[in-house]
Amino acid sequence: MPECGEITGLEKTKRGRYSVFVDGEFLWSLDGETLLKSRVRPGAVLEYAYLEEVKAQSDAVGCREKALTLLGQRAYARGELVERLCRDWPRPTARQVVAQLEEAGLVSDGDYAFRLADELYRYKHLSRRFIELELQKRGIDPALCREVLDAGGFDDGASIRALLEQKYAARLGDRAQRQKVLAALARRGFGYGDCRAAMEEYDTDYETGDPYVD
Repeated sequence: MPECGEITGLEKTKRGRYSVFVDGEFLWSLDGETLLKSRVRPGAVLEYAYLEEVKAQSDAVGCREKALTLLGQRAYARGELVERLCRDWPRPTARQVVAQLEEAGLVSDGDYAFRLADELYRYKHLSRRFIELELQKRGIDPALCREVLDAGGFDDGASIRALLEQKYAARLGDRAQRQKVLAALARRGFGYGDCRAAMEEYDTDYETGDPYVD
C-alpha cells in the first residue's frame, strides 16, 4: 500500500456526512466538523497515516453524539455504555468517549448504581442478592455493588414484608400455601430464615389487628 494518496472527490451523503475518495476509490465518510478541521480537500496529497487519524477523530465525534443521545434516554453504567457503543464503533473509541463523559460528570457508576438499586428495592422489592446481581449485569464493579447496598440501608426484611402485604397475604392462612409462599420468596433471592421471621411477624401483627404495611 502506498504511503500517500490524492483526495480525488468529496461527496455529501443523505445523512449529512462526506464521502471521501482517494485515488478514485471510496475510502470512508467523515462528519462535517472533522472535515473542516482537517486537511482533507480535493487535490490534496495526504499520508494514509494522517487519514487514519482523521477517521479516528470523526469516529470519536459520532460515538460521542450517540453516547449523548443514549444518556438523554436513560442513565448508563460506564461498562454498559461502552458495550452499547461498541456495536457501531471500535472499542478503543468507545472507551475514550465514555472516559471523557465520565470526567465531565455525565457518567457515574456510583450514582447510577445507587439509583438503580433504590428503584429495584422500592418498587420491585428485590432481595439484596438479586439487586447485586442486576448491578453486576450492568457492569458495576462487585466492590462498588456491596458499598452501595451497605450505604443505602437496603433491608431484605422490609422487602419481604412489603411482598407479603401486597402479593401473598391471602395465602398465609393455609399451611400448603404458606410453603408455596416461602418457595416464591426464596426464588426472589431471600434467605429462608428471613422469610420465616417476616411471616411470623406478619401473623402476630395480623392477630393484633395491626398488619404492617411497608
